Parts: sequence; C-alpha cells; structure tokens
Amino acid sequence: MVSVSLKGGKVYMGFVIGNFDSYDRKYIRLWPIFSGYRNKDTQALAVTTNHANVYAETVSSTGGSSIVDWFQVIVPVGELQSASFFDASTYDLFNPSDEPLMS
Repeated sequence: MVSVSLKGGKVYMGFVIGNFDSYDRKYIRLWPIFSGYRNKDTQALAVTTNHANVYAETVSSTGGSSIVDWFQVIVPVGELQSASFFDASTYDLFNPSDEPLMS
C-alpha cells in the first residue's frame, strides 16, 4: 500500500491501480483502503475511514463482482503533497489505540 497526502490535507492509504490518462500522467487512480486527514498544525495523520469494511459488505451483497472500479479515486498529480509506502500493522505499532487499523 501507499499513503498519498493531498495539498488540502486529505490522505488516502491504498493501492495505485494506474494512471487515468495513459499519455500525460496528470492523474493517478487509487483504490483506498483507509482515508483520513493531516492535522493542519501538527501534520499528524488521523485515519477516519476504513473502506475495507464497506468493500467486504459490498462484495457479499453483489455476489463478489469487482468493486475496484466502483470505489477508485482519481487524484490530480498536481494535488499531491507527498507519497510513501504504508503498512497498516506498522502504523498500529506506532499509534496504539482502542481501534487498530488491522484487527
């Protein structure tokens, strides 16, 4: 997985599934597993949404049809603030809480 921080503070953690425009590379397509935001003062990451729970329910209600296209996010490259690899288990080690990302 990767973590992609946008200039507006939004953060997506998930998989890059391609670029939207095969020639110009002005956009990337993401399949988010988690999302959240960065605190504007401290830049600390706050994960607010676990998309995997929704995907699991969607797959079971649709008989297992592909959901990647339904939930992809298209991000303009010009909006990227930073990008890095992301591991949810490691995030949990650094950020112990009542609700770990990986359970």
